[in-house]
Amino acid sequence: MNARHRLGLGLSVLLAFLVTILVRCSTTPSVTVPPGTTFVVYALDGDTYPMSSSDWRDFGFHGWPILKECSISHSKGVELLDELLSDAASANSLQVDCFNPRHGLRVESSSGTVDYLICFECFSFETWTEGREGPQSGAITKGPESLFSATLKNCRSQETVEP
Repeated sequence: MNARHRLGLGLSVLLAFLVTILVRCSTTPSVTVPPGTTFVVYALDGDTYPMSSSDWRDFGFHGWPILKECSISHSKGVELLDELLSDAASANSLQVDCFNPRHGLRVESSSGTVDYLICFECFSFETWTEGREGPQSGAITKGPESLFSATLKNCRSQETVEP
């Protein structure tokens, strides 16, 4: 390989690297969330199926046991929501016939409450609006999982363990 080819290859790699950094470092979220909106992120026990009890809707987070919950800042909540919805909008994955949510996100504003039950294992999420399952459920990838897990890991809120 001559010097000209090496230079061209090096510039191509550098350009690809810079484009990747610029895309990932974009700080402008694609979702609009009103000021005063609050966010809670959850770690859930996705192995305990909620339908096993008659009062499952009154238990945990839409029936799934809560392992940890954390109130998070508005900016972190917007970041999580943006990551989830952006991923859902671009997900080309097929949903697997399972649902074991290990993450959840509650978004409360003056217009109401929207909850997201998230199963990265099965590449899907459910949306609940004011306690009812909503139409915005769909496919996702594992892309946002590390952000959700890191947020929970760094959470300083009190852990809640339900039997």
